[in-house]
Amino acid sequence: MDKKSVFGELLYIGLVVEKGRCKSKGIWKLGYKRTLLRHLTMLYEISECIQDEEVSKKDSIVLEEFIKLWETDMNIKKFYPIKKDVLIKLKQKEYDLLESSKNKNNNHLKISRLISTIIKDTIELLNKPIFVNKRMVSMLLKASHNLPRYYLGQNDQTLCRLSLPSIEYKDAIEYCFAYMDEETRRKYQTLVN
Repeated sequence: MDKKSVFGELLYIGLVVEKGRCKSKGIWKLGYKRTLLRHLTMLYEISECIQDEEVSKKDSIVLEEFIKLWETDMNIKKFYPIKKDVLIKLKQKEYDLLESSKNKNNNHLKISRLISTIIKDTIELLNKPIFVNKRMVSMLLKASHNLPRYYLGQNDQTLCRLSLPSIEYKDAIEYCFAYMDEETRRKYQTLVN
């Protein structure tokens, strides 16, 4: 399984789920902030792994941590349709299923850095002790949800076998910035220029 396709698929599913669940106004359900924080922390680790082209021990550790989270948290598990045959191999500690992938340009690095930075900033917003800027959290989740589609469609062998085509680099960036207000867009544009 291609490393970027596997991790890109997990990022895409996770960010789409949280984009859909996150309310920018009103009261969040009890425990939602905790679930969101746990999920985004895992997605951040995945986004850090996708930046390296070569498969490393860290990739296996992160994949193992993801499977543990998936098995123990029903609020996360229900959104990831991991295939049984792949799950059996992963439970047998066959994390060497991942293969390195080579890109001809560095656009994947720009996208992965942008994803990581947005997720990290969202986690920081959620860690504020008193007031959580729900509007900003929602905006960042909406902005980032299409970025991992850049990695999809490169290989059908992934954990969930999500059959979505990839999108071009330019489109991913345009979709991302279309969800942002002017001030936020300026902040993140430096990562892709």
